[in-house]
Formats: sequence, C-alpha cells, structure tokens
Amino acid sequence: MNEEQVKEKLDKAIQNLFINQENIFEFTPDSGLTEWNLAHHLAFEIQKEFPQYEHDIELTKSSFEYRRPDIIFHKRGSHNNNFLVIEVKYQSNTRDDIEKIQNFWFESPLSYKFGASIRIDALNDWKIIVLKNEREES
Repeated sequence: MNEEQVKEKLDKAIQNLFINQENIFEFTPDSGLTEWNLAHHLAFEIQKEFPQYEHDIELTKSSFEYRRPDIIFHKRGSHNNNFLVIEVKYQSNTRDDIEKIQNFWFESPLSYKFGASIRIDALNDWKIIVLKNEREES
C-alpha cells in the first residue's frame, strides 16, 4: 500500500462519515463538538477501510512522555504491526500534527508505517495529508 491508497481510503471514510451522520455538527446550545468526539466517530468509518487492523483512540504512549495520538490502526500487543497513526483537527492548523507524526510516531519503538493529518472544517470541507515513514524498513 502507498500514500495515495491510504489517502483514498481515508477520503472515503470521511465521505461515509458525513453520509452516515450528516448532522454531526448539529448540537444544542449546551453542547459542542470536540476533536476527540469527531475522531471517535471517524475512527469507526476508517475501520471499515482497514478491517485487518484494530483501532484505538487517544492511547497514551509512555515512551513519548505519555503523548496520545488521536487514532491509531495496529495489531495490539507489539510494535511490529503499527500501521497508521492519525492526527485529527477540527478547524485548526495541522502543521503541528505533521511535526508530531514525524518526530514521535515515526520514531522507534513505535515506527508507524503511515501517518495522516486530517483537518475537517465542515461537511464536505476537509484536507488529508498522508506521510510514509521513510525510516520504515521495507
């Protein structure tokens, strides 16, 4: 799998999120959307695109001062099958997320094969950047 294929699957998952939950941005005056909530719903749609992996949300990583990637796809129990790490932003800058992917999640011992920064601004308005871990051995 390459970066473009991962991006296509993520794009499809976001489209499906908005089809299946077209009211995801509609809340009462007492409620509001958080990135965690958006990532939670999105993770289930992405899971459909990568059924061979498990997913976790906001899982702490002790090797990296307990930082937490928003969504990860992996096989639990070892670092041998760390496939995809995703940072999600809602209406905010993704530059820090790209640096976080490169500086933390691509580093050993985690060594995710791919990283993605997803910025969602509104229904039908999003941007996906997919990075391949060049440090990853083929």
